[in-house]
Amino acid sequence: MSYLLKFLDYVYLTRPILFFPGWTTLIAGYFCAAGESRSGFPVPGNVIPVFWNASLVLAMIALGCAMGGGAVLNQLKDIDSDRRNRKLFLLGDGFVPVRRGYILSVFLIGASLLLAIPLGWEIVAVVISGILIAGYVYNFPPFNLKNYPLGGLWANMAMGWLVFVVGWLLVAPFNVRMLASSLPYLLYNTGLYLLTTLPDMAGDAAAKKITLPVRYGFRNTLRLSGVAFILALAVSALQGEGFLFLVILAAAPFFIRALVRETVPAIIIGVKMGIFFFSIGICVKFPPFLGMIALAYFVTRMYYQKRFGIKYPSFKGD
Repeated sequence: MSYLLKFLDYVYLTRPILFFPGWTTLIAGYFCAAGESRSGFPVPGNVIPVFWNASLVLAMIALGCAMGGGAVLNQLKDIDSDRRNRKLFLLGDGFVPVRRGYILSVFLIGASLLLAIPLGWEIVAVVISGILIAGYVYNFPPFNLKNYPLGGLWANMAMGWLVFVVGWLLVAPFNVRMLASSLPYLLYNTGLYLLTTLPDMAGDAAAKKITLPVRYGFRNTLRLSGVAFILALAVSALQGEGFLFLVILAAAPFFIRALVRETVPAIIIGVKMGIFFFSIGICVKFPPFLGMIALAYFVTRMYYQKRFGIKYPSFKGD
């Protein structure tokens, strides 16, 4: 068991549970390009079975490697603030040596580029752009965008949008329709990102990391997230994007609760439920995705319970 836990330390250093929000956006882009996102939750006929589409499978693996490599780099540069916020213990508490973290990140980023090549040079260009933003521009000087409120916001918006673009390009070319279709998803993911900055506000401020809530305040950032969700709902309705419209409606009570209560537990639950309903919407359209989520959930619960004695992931506000 000790060898298995040590191996899983390196797996969970890549934060694989967060691959799923990225994959949901990727698959959403795929569905939008195929014209399947306008129908709400009915299972589509002409793009099933999704996971037997070799290009999509390859794109998901390549994206997972890119996200994992970027996540490791982000933690390597955030060891101090993560320690203050008591999260992501693997580097801060010495479970994984810093040098090995850099090696793992380089390996994963290289693998993502190699895996993207069979998908075409357009997708390779998008993946390279995402890696440069998430891995370098976001974390390292002279940019260090994560340490600036608007820079961090722009970088996270760009990363989410590029993931959608990869899914779209698997089906259709880059065009004006893609720009319009991506807008409500960009707004929705931006609202979720803004919420995620709030629980870490105190630790970020202590580590001199100037995020949006540190610079502009807790309440203003929370309200801005509410504006993003309202705009996402309105744009999806105007565009007839039934899938995302229903996702936002399902998550709306939790977003409203966070806005009204203005507490960290309510905000954390809002983030979790926002991601949950987005993922469940994809599962209804494509049932095998549910099996992947369930497997990841139970393995992750087992790992965090054995390694740290905590229950993660959970739907509680902690």
